[in-house]
Amino acid sequence: CGLERAGIPGTAVQLIESTDRESTRAFMSMNRYLDVLIPRGGAGLIRTVVENSTVPVIETGTGNCHVFVDQSADLKMALDIIENANRRVQCLRVPGGPRESCRGVSAKA
Repeated sequence: CGLERAGIPGTAVQLIESTDRESTRAFMSMNRYLDVLIPRGGAGLIRTVVENSTVPVIETGTGNCHVFVDQSADLKMALDIIENANRRVQCLRVPGGPRESCRGVSAKA
């Protein structure tokens, strides 16, 4: 896997397949065990996690992700970015920190 090629344990990133609300609430307070949460789903789920989590949250968007490719771009890299555009980070929210700490991207209000 790509993580292991980079010298990172393959278990460093994991997908949580449970979709029940109890699991979601539990993960939002597991600061001791989790470095970050990335909620994927509808606007209500994302808002709930961003507003209630004590674990840092990478806030994702629910709409379109626009990508501009300059004519001088590396086309292979650009295609990889375009394919991944729907999963791009919009904002890193640290509990108690300002939303303006989002770097180089637009954070939705």
